[in-house]
Amino acid sequence: MFSQNLCIFSGRLGSDPEPKEVGSSTVWKMGLAVDNPRKTDEGWESNTSWADLEYWENPDRPGLGNVIRRLSKGDVLHVHASYRKTVKESVEGKRSFVSFRVRDIYPEVKPRSDSETPVESQDRDPFV
Repeated sequence: MFSQNLCIFSGRLGSDPEPKEVGSSTVWKMGLAVDNPRKTDEGWESNTSWADLEYWENPDRPGLGNVIRRLSKGDVLHVHASYRKTVKESVEGKRSFVSFRVRDIYPEVKPRSDSETPVESQDRDPFV
C-alpha cells in the first residue's frame, strides 16, 4: 500500500511570516486562512479555517527562504506541506497540536505597479 503525507492548501496569509531562531536554524511560522464555502438555504456561507504553517530554513536550499522573506499579510498562496501532530504534556494533561511543515510555496504573481501596459490591452490574446 502506498501512502504519502502531502497536504495542499490555497489561501491568504493572516500576518507577515515570523522568523524564530532555533539553534543554528531559522523557523518561519505563518497562518494561512483557507475558505470553506458551503451552500445553505439562503445562499453561500463562508467558513474560514486556519492552517498553522512552519518552514525550517535549509542553508543548502535557500530559495524558498528568500520567497518567504518577501511574503506579507494578505498574499495569496498555494502551499504543499506535510501534516504534523505534536503531543505536549501540561498540568491539565496531554494536548495535541496540528501544524503543517511547508515543502513548497507558490505565491500568486502580483501585477507590477510600474507596468506601462494598460489593463485593457493585457486582457487581449497576444497571438491574435
